[in-house]
Amino acid sequence: MRRQRRTALVALVVAVALLVPLTATAASGTWSELLPTSGDVVVPAGTEVVLDTDVDLEGLRIDGTVRCGSQKVEIRARWILVNGRFECGTADEPYRRRLTIVLTGPGTGNFNGYGDKYLVVAAGGELLLHGKSRRTWTTLAEPARPGDTKIVLAKPLGTVGDWIALAPTNYRLEQAEAARIAVKDGAVLTLEAPLGEEHWCGEDAYAGRTLVECAEVGLLTHKIQIKGDPGSDTAGLGGHAMFLEGSTVHIEGVLFRRMGQQGALGRYPVHWHMAANSEGSIVRSAVWESYNRFVTIHGTHGIEVRRVVGFETLGHGFYLEDGGETGNQILCNLAIAVRGAPDPVTPSDIDAAGFWISNPDNVVEGNRAAGADFAGFWLGFPEHPRGLSSTNAVWPRRTPLLSFRRNQAHTVGFAGLYVDGGEAQNRSVVTTWYEPREDPSDPDSDQVVPEIRGFTAWKSQHYGAWIRTFAGVEMSNARFADNWRSLYLANIPSGPDNGNVGVVTDSLFVGTSSNHGTPESWERVDVNGHMVPQHWDTDAPLGGIAFYDGPMRVADSVFADFTSNATRDAGALSALFPNPFSISVRNEAEAITFVRSKRVLFPDIGGGRLGDNGTMFIDLDGSVTGTAGAVVTVRQSLLDDGDCTTKGAWNAATCPGSYARMFITREDGGDLDADVVRDDGRSVFLASEQGWQSTIALNGRAGRAYTVDPSGSNPSGWSFWGDEIPAGGAIVIAVPAPTGSWTVEIWGPNRGSVASRAALDSGTAGWFYDSATGLLYLRFTSAARGGIAE
Repeated sequence: MRRQRRTALVALVVAVALLVPLTATAASGTWSELLPTSGDVVVPAGTEVVLDTDVDLEGLRIDGTVRCGSQKVEIRARWILVNGRFECGTADEPYRRRLTIVLTGPGTGNFNGYGDKYLVVAAGGELLLHGKSRRTWTTLAEPARPGDTKIVLAKPLGTVGDWIALAPTNYRLEQAEAARIAVKDGAVLTLEAPLGEEHWCGEDAYAGRTLVECAEVGLLTHKIQIKGDPGSDTAGLGGHAMFLEGSTVHIEGVLFRRMGQQGALGRYPVHWHMAANSEGSIVRSAVWESYNRFVTIHGTHGIEVRRVVGFETLGHGFYLEDGGETGNQILCNLAIAVRGAPDPVTPSDIDAAGFWISNPDNVVEGNRAAGADFAGFWLGFPEHPRGLSSTNAVWPRRTPLLSFRRNQAHTVGFAGLYVDGGEAQNRSVVTTWYEPREDPSDPDSDQVVPEIRGFTAWKSQHYGAWIRTFAGVEMSNARFADNWRSLYLANIPSGPDNGNVGVVTDSLFVGTSSNHGTPESWERVDVNGHMVPQHWDTDAPLGGIAFYDGPMRVADSVFADFTSNATRDAGALSALFPNPFSISVRNEAEAITFVRSKRVLFPDIGGGRLGDNGTMFIDLDGSVTGTAGAVVTVRQSLLDDGDCTTKGAWNAATCPGSYARMFITREDGGDLDADVVRDDGRSVFLASEQGWQSTIALNGRAGRAYTVDPSGSNPSGWSFWGDEIPAGGAIVIAVPAPTGSWTVEIWGPNRGSVASRAALDSGTAGWFYDSATGLLYLRFTSAARGGIAE
């Protein structure tokens, strides 16, 4: 070891000695004329070197300028630090030869503070790598099946000898694969070896709307390559590239392979690190076989990441690290085969997403996530940026969404789009509600409803999209197909009777498309041979819209092929079930078209769950039920009665009248499991599952009365909140009076007590105590709330 160090020092001294006169005279020439091809080498400031020979170095520091020559060359080095300029081709005259940079070594050292096996561009440094501009990805034009050696693309891609990646199109990302081109005839490629998996391509039409499910095909081969040595695979310690503040980076037509260092913070294939405003820096390349992400933007603004193909990585693919990154453009990129990290850099990497967006103030358009363990696009906004970007002056969770358009996800384990699960300060993932405001620093400023345009999600094992917001959402021109549930909006308004609504318009929902899939021997299928989203639960029903929380409105949309069969049930308009949480009575449907579909599928009410007992929506124009204004409710609940019409196949009823919600909480913090009896004798058991804030929801016809009979001992006090009660409507709640002395407080009109139940029903006061039964009756309208306490 001592001899090796001495040899390296001698080489470094020789290199520096050779370069001293060059620095003074601002010399220029070829590498073979001016510099050694081994050891540690420094290119001094003022020196311009043309790279004309292969070099095998310990380390390389570029303070001057290195340019590629007219022949193919290879640089092998343990580390490369660019303080000056490293240029290979220009935007106008791309480099057409071959440049290979191999980052060598075990990956366990630390050189200049940047670790091991690195290419770092420091302040003032320029990395200008312009390979030939080529189409980086397209899609299939026809299905490709196992055993095929010929594929047809939508557009020409690659050339003979190039490697391509084919995306999975069923439910498992393991069906992604790489192939090599043997013959090219326009958009028709002949491969060197037969395909091992199915890669679907098909177009289905439904009532004037189309669904396209086609495998993406990404180009992996470029003549400029930056890669870890073959030994990188052993421990997942590849090379890494880092670009610092004050650097200029243009990368186009470059392959990064065997890059990233598994489980190591800050060691990524392509990484802008705390580079502040880096407007003008771009990357348009490919990342193949990464051990830690594809592209990371950390503490950096103004980057353009365009048409990058990422194939096979651990942890999130395209990654905004701290939540303070803004003004970046993430455009038309493709992420294939994004797996959860066994040794995660952050907790969320266990559930990896193709795109992790931690600040909404970025442009995210035209991207594809084709195979990810958890989500295609994960919009997880922290309250404030974490890590090195920590500041209380930035509020990602309250920042308006700049642009999220024309993105597509498929073959994901949980959701194509997941808007939830932001990071806490310790980077643990917590449930979050997105509530953008006009002034993010002012929580009382006007809310800004986020807009999501042209999103497509198919082949998700759970949800096409899961969106949790306090501000509602506007989603339009969406396409959902072959998901367990197409769309889940956990839209919770920030106050009583808040007007913000989750709105979905001009969209298409498909239960089962023509993409039946090719299952493995252990995967179960339905009776028609169609792969199901959850192979472990073949009879799990398919649903389109999953009404939940609310309010939510779906309009001008088509639902197709939500058809029940002998294997599993299905319904176009459905609900999250089982659902322990209360649900809005302002959920609505309008201008709905059905194609070969069961229109509604509601849950059973067994188990006392609040949402299961309260599921409903209003058919505004009769396009669902045939009766404008009809309310579709779950059966045998506190919602339906003798005025309703039973819809047995839907597990629902259609009813007239209006509805409201009532929240009731025990003041002693205990659970509130209770039998709730309506004034016509209908009794339903409701159980709270919300810990100390044991809230139950009562949805009923205007003017109805309910008696709450809690299990076990009576509470020491009650709190009440009436919500979504229509104008002119009222609900009367009867509860056992607390033992001993007690007081009643009702805020709003008619807050006083009366001497009879009849007087209460007339609306002249707010509450009545029946000493004979020990029941307290409270009358609530949209403006009245209150409680009872000892």
